[in-house]
Amino acid sequence: MPNYIARSTIYSVPVRNAEVRTLDYFTEPQFFGDRFREMRIAMKESVDAFVAEDGQGPPDGPGSLALTAQFIGQIAPAQAILCGTSSFRLDKLAAYLSDKGPQEYFKRGLRIPCANGDAQRLADELLEEVLGVYLPPDVGYESCEQYVDAAFGIAENRARADQVYLSLVEQIAKFWGTLLAIGGYSRGESFVARNVGLRSVWVDGQWKVEIIFMDHDSIVMPWPGDGQFYAKGALPNIAMDERYIWGRFNARRFATSEMGYLQSIYRTGTDMDAEGQKLAKVALKNAYKKTQHELLTNPRLKQFFSEVFIYRLLVWDALVGSYFQMNGDKSANARVKKEMKEMLAAKGYGNGAYESYLETIKKNRAFLERYSYLFRVDG
Repeated sequence: MPNYIARSTIYSVPVRNAEVRTLDYFTEPQFFGDRFREMRIAMKESVDAFVAEDGQGPPDGPGSLALTAQFIGQIAPAQAILCGTSSFRLDKLAAYLSDKGPQEYFKRGLRIPCANGDAQRLADELLEEVLGVYLPPDVGYESCEQYVDAAFGIAENRARADQVYLSLVEQIAKFWGTLLAIGGYSRGESFVARNVGLRSVWVDGQWKVEIIFMDHDSIVMPWPGDGQFYAKGALPNIAMDERYIWGRFNARRFATSEMGYLQSIYRTGTDMDAEGQKLAKVALKNAYKKTQHELLTNPRLKQFFSEVFIYRLLVWDALVGSYFQMNGDKSANARVKKEMKEMLAAKGYGNGAYESYLETIKKNRAFLERYSYLFRVDG
């Protein structure tokens, strides 16, 4: 089965030629080294910020070790640092560009008063980040909602917003399709809005807006020793990723998905939503099939997976595809069942594999049906 390495399983920090406990590293200056005092001040500020945001914090305690324990309790510092990532998180962008944005940013966040000029500069800065190229509206600032509406009322900004929105939808689908192709998932951690941000980058002589996925410590992928896709355990977690990407089962939840936040940020309408859904389907399938093709043909990629896993790569697709191909046709059931059992036997599966997979498919039918176009296998 795939292994899951949680951030809480890392207990030590490498220091010179040895390792020390995380608690000691952040508490004792001889282990941390230079700038220990600055680190402790920043640690205290971080703990205070979490307390202010959540409304509650860890219990106080005596001594310097207490602050370290509070910090680790809030932060759990064991994740890798990704250079070049963005602080413009989707949930924050949507909040700051809403009518309550200035109050959220200045009064609640910075705890300072906010004049209209400050709020306008905040809106301009955020809009420039999410559009890459931005024309400020020539209107007086009355509220964030009024000002942002005026900005998107400019034809150039509106066209740019639609273009960027579709590009971001395609980027999301490409990432998820690549992960899906190898049976990977993140339990929602890599896709939840607080871990995903936007960033303007200069590429080939022009500004481009990229979506940055910033937290991958919960990603599960096949290990080199795995010989198959463990669908029964993976599918509920894959469905959790879908919920945070663009799940539409509940309007309130969709509003806090990646797609929901992007629609809020870019003020998209129903036509653009429909176009985005069509594009997402194409991009998802292309990424899925391309990744499978590379895994079957690219020696550099093959080295990260077992030969058995690669040999069985398309088994799951064949099973799901055949299930929906039958579409309740009883006359085809016996023939397809025989073909699938023969395929599983040829791939080295034991007795009962077909029934086990079929049960998993039926249990997750609603999810699989939404993505049945991914599982069509030729030959």
